[in-house]
Amino acid sequence: HLFCREKLVNQYFEKLLLESEEVTAFGFKFMYSQDKLLPQVMKWAEREDVKVIHLIRANVLKKRISRLVSRFRNLAHSTERVEVCRISMETKRLKEKLDAMSKQIDDYRSRLSHLQKIEVTYEDLVANEAHELKRLLEFLEIQVVPELSSNLVKVNPDNVSEVIENYDEVVRALTGTKYEQFLK
Repeated sequence: HLFCREKLVNQYFEKLLLESEEVTAFGFKFMYSQDKLLPQVMKWAEREDVKVIHLIRANVLKKRISRLVSRFRNLAHSTERVEVCRISMETKRLKEKLDAMSKQIDDYRSRLSHLQKIEVTYEDLVANEAHELKRLLEFLEIQVVPELSSNLVKVNPDNVSEVIENYDEVVRALTGTKYEQFLK
């Protein structure tokens, strides 16, 4: 079963590469959760020595909020403004969940360390889009800078207190931890 899946992954990427002969670079989004389902993709990336852009969300509290809101709304991305969705967060194990998310980022940093990789945070990409895109294009050795744009809009406000119904409980749970900084 795993051998068959690995063969399919290899065939898919070989076909993609053949179809993209005149393309300077191509990419795909591969999330941590997908790696568990398709570990063959990482094997392929290691064997082919591909360049990896590791996009992380440094603010793991906002990452957690985004996950919860996405599940509640059944919507991860949008091209149109959406109404603010308020959620209640379980606080008893919140710090442990944020620790696990931070550890997952560190684990992938280690796992990707032997590949050609560049890391960019979502926060830096949003705050300094032109600079970060230039840095990424240089890493990919793309000389001709294409017009890069996205029609996606933010679905959650920057101020987490606008999203978290039990904000005071969350503040109490995270005060004195390394995650307290993300409450602002």
